[in-house]
Amino acid sequence: PSRGHRLHSMLADADAARAEGTEHFKAGRHAVAKTCYARALGLLDPLASAPDASVDLATQELRVKCSLNRTACLLKLHGYDAARRESLRVIALAPENAKAHLFLGRAYEALDLVSDAQAAFTASAKLSPQMREPREALNAVRVRLKANPQLLQMYEDLHLVEERALRALNHADLDRTRQQLELLLKQARSNQKTHWECRALLGLALVCQEEGESEASGDYMAAARRTLGKAGDSPDVLGEAFHAHTAGILLLDEGKAAQALPFLTSTMQLASEMDDELLECRAVNSLAAAALLQRDWQQAEERSREALALAQRLGEQHAEGVAFVNLGRALAEQKRTHDAAEALRSGAALGASLGYSHVMGVSFTEFSSLQLEQGESATRVASAVEKLSRAVAISSANGLRRAACDDALNLHLSNL
Repeated sequence: PSRGHRLHSMLADADAARAEGTEHFKAGRHAVAKTCYARALGLLDPLASAPDASVDLATQELRVKCSLNRTACLLKLHGYDAARRESLRVIALAPENAKAHLFLGRAYEALDLVSDAQAAFTASAKLSPQMREPREALNAVRVRLKANPQLLQMYEDLHLVEERALRALNHADLDRTRQQLELLLKQARSNQKTHWECRALLGLALVCQEEGESEASGDYMAAARRTLGKAGDSPDVLGEAFHAHTAGILLLDEGKAAQALPFLTSTMQLASEMDDELLECRAVNSLAAAALLQRDWQQAEERSREALALAQRLGEQHAEGVAFVNLGRALAEQKRTHDAAEALRSGAALGASLGYSHVMGVSFTEFSSLQLEQGESATRVASAVEKLSRAVAISSANGLRRAACDDALNLHLSNL
């Protein structure tokens, strides 16, 4: 067949996938529909910049349709950040597409970015004055702002406080993390924002577990579960995913890999439905940690490499550092010493450059263990002791009491 015939055939296949997705969407099978639209978009990729002008135009029009439909699925599946990204891709292709701006506004509104939502709804209404939905959405935002003039500031404060808490957690500053999370919890409760309340409670559960306060950690998890139960007919899917992942992390911390796996599997499923790649990356890192606990070194290596590739693509450097540490541990257990050392060096270097104390400390601890396993020469032991001393200093300075105790014991044994 001629090249032109092949191009039209590929275009027809993509349109068939779109039509299949539409049937699933009408039947309420939004996750399946999303997959169909993604398949259609994949079939269109080879047609980019086709020499046939008619095919090129038809390809762009179909790409816009499929992306818009996929965005509609993501909004139904509570994948609001992914819906935001998909809407922006459509707007880059077709800046005057009113529906893309409408979907962007809905995504922003669900993400509590009210000012951005208002701008997107305004753009949509201007582009298509005859459309009812943008005008109604814009009016609804204006009513909310009139009823609560501090609404924009309130949401800005919630985002800012959580950002500070996450930054402190990445730097292993537990006192600062707890302070910010308690402030977030207070603000969320005073404004009756249950999603943010849940996020604060889950963060506090992690902090308590890190400080050895397992009973308090369990209390915060139970409170988060009760908060999610208030959602009623409008479930907080992202909150459920965060809860499942946190539950899995806490069980892993207690060495209960088998009990953690159902929670991590649920997290992966929800992350996949929402197209939440950051959550997926963190869950894959947790699955690598579970494989390490179960002594499945090959699975741990595969999961670590998967998390590493995803973290690097997303530019998520904390997850990248964790993946390097997990990979180093998996490779060390397989006696692939050189590769393990390289992975741990990368983790330590990343942690040091970004100030991620926990990543840096664990990298030093694992690297020192790797050195001692290779022999007890004076040079090797001295190098291991130096790294363990740095790990002790890091964990002690940041109030990581359990890690500081473990590091101090390892240092003492190495000195002996």
